[in-house]
Amino acid sequence: MLDINVISFLGFALLILGLSISAFLDLKVNSQMTNYWRGSLIFIAAGYSFFAATPFVDKFFLTLANTSIFAAALTLGFLFRRWRTKISTQLKFISISLLFIFFFLFEYTRIHGTFQQRVVLIMSVLSVCVIWHIYELIRLQKNEPSFFGKLLVVFSFLSLICYWIRVFFVTRGSDPSHIDIFSENVISFGTRWGVMAADVLTFIAINGYYMEKSWASEKSALNVQLIDSQRINKLNEELKNADELNNQLSLVLLEKNRILTSLASSVKSSRSGIMASSFVHEINQSLTAIRLNAEFLLAVVDKPSDERFLKSNLNYLIKDVDKISQIIKNVKRVFHNNFSDFKDVNIASVVQTSVDLVKDECEIKNIDLIVNVDTELIIRGDQGQLEMVVLNLLNNAMAALEHQSGKRYIKITSTHNVDKVLLHIEDSGMGIPIESAETIFELFRTTKNDGMGVGLWLSRAVMDNHRGSLSLDMDCTKGAKFIMQFATTESLIST
Repeated sequence: MLDINVISFLGFALLILGLSISAFLDLKVNSQMTNYWRGSLIFIAAGYSFFAATPFVDKFFLTLANTSIFAAALTLGFLFRRWRTKISTQLKFISISLLFIFFFLFEYTRIHGTFQQRVVLIMSVLSVCVIWHIYELIRLQKNEPSFFGKLLVVFSFLSLICYWIRVFFVTRGSDPSHIDIFSENVISFGTRWGVMAADVLTFIAINGYYMEKSWASEKSALNVQLIDSQRINKLNEELKNADELNNQLSLVLLEKNRILTSLASSVKSSRSGIMASSFVHEINQSLTAIRLNAEFLLAVVDKPSDERFLKSNLNYLIKDVDKISQIIKNVKRVFHNNFSDFKDVNIASVVQTSVDLVKDECEIKNIDLIVNVDTELIIRGDQGQLEMVVLNLLNNAMAALEHQSGKRYIKITSTHNVDKVLLHIEDSGMGIPIESAETIFELFRTTKNDGMGVGLWLSRAVMDNHRGSLSLDMDCTKGAKFIMQFATTESLIST
């Protein structure tokens, strides 16, 4: 029986150590396992190891073994209570005190008592501990019901029954009082196996409980990730819709800018009433577009959107309103400015300002803008009016290239000599028919279906007011080429 007992104790100790692997590997991660669980595993494995070593060392190891078993039961009680609430310092102090009292009481019983008394002592204290376990587990189930929690209650009751059966057979059996745990009969040995098996089942159920909680946490985390993923997908869809709306709005704003900057001023002639009516109509259309854009931005302000997108479009609206105001001022000044009111104007600055207004639309329409203007060229004039002329010529060039296939470009270059400065604006379009070349600068003459026939007429009037000229290069063999001619400041001073 000695060899069987030693082997059984060692077998159960190794089984418990096997259960301990996951608990101690779990230290490397942020887990829900506590040191009470690890401590109970160490104590129970140490108890079985002490039992196995007793025949080869000293019977004092029986006291160490039973004390370790009792310590494991107390630690399990702490574990079950910790699942539900905090462990008080007073309870820890009482438990440690009970552990020392049990150690000395069992050692006294080992020396002066009988085998049956030692069995009754250890089974009694373990029964009290298991009753405590059952109490804590039942209270836990009321708050956090789980399958393995219920299984732990069942195994705890099983352990309690095994303890009482062992007490019954040891005290009522035929074993002499002077024997020890290694000399008990087969029935007593079987009850001890039942007690040890119930302990192992309890520890396996605890492992299962932790796995159940871990799976619940993982499931909750996966649900959170799924919800976040769905939100991200929804946001991506909204961003795509916002991008499409942004592109559409950009085209509308660009078209609106083109219309606003192509407004001409009325002249003192018999047709001034008709022209003024047209200008008012165009401005009203632009103001309506501004209002629609503002209402659009107001409609999307509650949706997740790019802050830069909102600021950019609001700036567009402000810029458009300012542009309308400037156009009205320019309309009033076109035929009232005296040459003496003009200032030095940098031609490159006039071109760059106009190019900035159309470059986005050119990118969208795949039109290359080629600018090669001398940055040192200075003429006398009004920058706003000259920008209107350049912008009108650029808008006409873009309209001519809209349905053009192949490589499309608009080229702006400058030349100069002592007497004059020339600004060339040409495109790679179909050009202007010869029959129309003589009349394109006349008022209300247009080749566009939706044109007013005012832009080129007004542009030439502005250039005449600047003591310059606007003409169409008749020698251009491809596309259309307009030439803005200015007198240099030196030539004006000399005259």
